[in-house]
Amino acid sequence: PVYLNTFNGIRNVDARLVEAAKGFGLKRFGLVREVILPGALPQALLGLRYALGISWLALVIAEQINSNSGIGYLLTTAQNNLDTAGVIASIVTYAALGVITDALVRVLESRLLVWRRGYNGARRTPDSPTKPATTDRRMDMTSRQPSSPSPCAA
Repeated sequence: PVYLNTFNGIRNVDARLVEAAKGFGLKRFGLVREVILPGALPQALLGLRYALGISWLALVIAEQINSNSGIGYLLTTAQNNLDTAGVIASIVTYAALGVITDALVRVLESRLLVWRRGYNGARRTPDSPTKPATTDRRMDMTSRQPSSPSPCAA
């Protein structure tokens, strides 16, 4: 997932940005460092998140198949001994490890993607709107009221 997403991110860098950077005199190394890598970084980090999720799944399967230690071994032992609390504790431990890993990658994203307009990472800033402002006359689905005044209203 990391390679494929990174490759896709590199391929989808806006050609106009590359052309503009070349127009400003950036050479190949500068182009890669200043335009291509920052443009591909969101996709690469997405691939990292997918890969970490898949790796946790593979670890669970590998530990349950043939091991003498680990959380998967404890899970299998608890299952064989009909120990419901042990099974639930093992599953909750795996879930907590997955959530912690995902949170670490989100923190990494929030540090590396500060340059993106509109990206505020895993946290919300107090001045960010809770829902996007609409400029057309569509209905606001929460209040069932028109989002802007009607030209017919007097």
